[in-house]
Amino acid sequence: METLEEIKKIIDWWFNLKKGYNSIDHLMEVNRKLSGHCYYLAEFLADNYQDYLFYYSKRKIGEIKKKQHLIENESFSAAKAESYARASIMDELQNEIIQEGNYERIKVLLRQANLIIQQIDNKIYRLRKEQEQTKKD
Repeated sequence: METLEEIKKIIDWWFNLKKGYNSIDHLMEVNRKLSGHCYYLAEFLADNYQDYLFYYSKRKIGEIKKKQHLIENESFSAAKAESYARASIMDELQNEIIQEGNYERIKVLLRQANLIIQQIDNKIYRLRKEQEQTKKD
């Protein structure tokens, strides 16, 4: 995903930033870009969550239908039907787990990118305070 690549470039730049860097305008521009990319990542995260819910619902409905079928048509006990039903939906469970993992990964990446935005905001604030102090002196 291009947005993730752009976020990674900005975070790599931030991580390798030399001590004493003081270009407020550039920091504001970087912060603006990172904020925009975070919006797109949040949008992707929301889509991913919908996909996860789809797979979750599909698995649950399939499991319930299979269990009901086994109880009504095969005369299975509820416990036995549940066990068989669960075994029959392993592919759906696998898809759900993959989708949930994707969702959680993106959520963590977005949270971390937002922390970088806060750090850049803090750096801009400190640099402005230093400039104000210098003007007073």
